Formats: sequence, C-alpha cells, structure tokens
Amino acid sequence: MAGNQHQNHLVVSVGNAMQNIRISQQNFYLDTPNLPQGRVTCVALSERADMVRDALRKRGITVQKVPASPDLESSVASHADMLFYPSSAYRWFCGSIEFEHSLKSFLNSINSQYVSVHSPYPTDCALNAARVGKFLFCNPRTVSAALLEDAKRNACVIVPVRQGYTKCNTVPVTETAILTEDCGIAKAAARAGLDVLCIEPGFVRLEGYPYGFLGGACGKLSKRELAFAGDLSKHPQAGRICAFLEQHGVHAVSLCDGPLTDVGGILPLQEKRCVRAGIGV
Repeated sequence: MAGNQHQNHLVVSVGNAMQNIRISQQNFYLDTPNLPQGRVTCVALSERADMVRDALRKRGITVQKVPASPDLESSVASHADMLFYPSSAYRWFCGSIEFEHSLKSFLNSINSQYVSVHSPYPTDCALNAARVGKFLFCNPRTVSAALLEDAKRNACVIVPVRQGYTKCNTVPVTETAILTEDCGIAKAAARAGLDVLCIEPGFVRLEGYPYGFLGGACGKLSKRELAFAGDLSKHPQAGRICAFLEQHGVHAVSLCDGPLTDVGGILPLQEKRCVRAGIGV
C-alpha cells in the first residue's frame, strides 16, 4: 500500500456524539488480478508500447515498463502477459529477473518468484494463465507447476484449456464474464458458468505474426473501464464487443489511433480506494 493522495474530512452525528470522519484515498495492490474495483494508478506494460504508455501517463497512471527478455522471440519479448503473472495482492510471478528487480525497487511488500520463460513453445507459456475472479484458465501441461500450486492455495477453480497462450486469448470483463477469440476457452468458460462472447480471430496487429490476440490489446483501468491499445472502432466486430461490455456495466476506452495492437496486455497493478477513519469529537 502506498501513501495518501489527499484527504477529506466530514463531521457527522452518531447518536448523541459528533464524530470526525476522515476520508483518504490510498493506493492498494489489486485483491483480484486483472479486475480492479477502483481507479487504476499503476500498470505493467511492454517497454515498446510507446503510444499506449503516453496515453496512460496522461491519465495519471504510472507505467512499469516490462523490458525485453533475450529468451523470447523479438515480437513478444517484452509482453507482460508472457513474463508476468500477479497471483494476489502481495504475490507475483516473474519470468524476467530484470523486471522483478524493477518492481521491487518501486513497489513495496511484494513477494515475487522467478519462473523460467523461454522460447519456443511450450516453455514460453509458463506464466500465460488468465485469472478471472475465482477461476484460473490455463493449460496445465504448459503452465508453471509453481503457479498451479499457488492457485490451489488461493482456492482458485482451475479451468483447463488446450490453448497455451491463455492470457493472450482471454479478456476478463467481470468476475463472471470474458471475451475471447478461442473456441476452446469459450466452451470451457461457458461450462464453468461464465458469460462469454467469442469473436472471430484476427484484426489485431502483432509484428512478425499474421495477427495478434485481443487479450494482448487491452486491460482494465477501473471496474467500469476496459482500455484498448488502438482504436476499437476499427475492429469489424466492435459493435458486438461494445454491446457485450455494456451488458456488464463496462465501457470501452480507445487509448490511441490506428488498428488494435497486441502489446502483451495492460496489466493493472495498483488501484485507488477510499479509506475512512472515525475520530470522536
């Protein structure tokens, strides 16, 4: 938890006494990965996503740049969804020692564990799991054993899928709703009781590949905002996507111009919450 940004004071009547209520806004690590409840103040993002980084900073969001790993293919070498998995508020997994050190120097009280992530497939998928509320979507054959054990300790419901790049292909909308381009993930999510919109793959740019994934082109900036790396309106299924989001009380935010681009996701790390303290007067 970081320090206060600002404080307000209210004086209210409680029975026959008066009480001074102090309301402060403080930074907290997310209790549930990917799904902030307050306004996001810090994210993890590829060091190469310049336009997205600038747009986030204009919104007052601190960006922790994920450095390129020499162990991954160039196009995805700095992708947060390949190199980073936040398990809980104070426990994270990192596939980059450099990024792990950077996080520890900026964020306090973090217990992180290094996991080797390197090309080719499937060893580049060790941290590619999607946490959606109590559910963890992953391919148990490719994801790190340490990550699986951690999920079990956190009482997560493991939803096995064949897709190794699970996080790249999954957009957490709420604790009970996702977007995906992968039919296998969509079917598994529906069986688990989640609401799912499965869209046609493609239409997301990723250098060196025919196309990227929608999960790598977005991330939540608050409970009600899902931000996209690029202009969502340029996606041929933008109408379906926006309608699905609105059904779940979420609206889309396009951070920059141009087609959607897979930047490895925008992973929220910290959010702002109100804290109240009562002092009798």
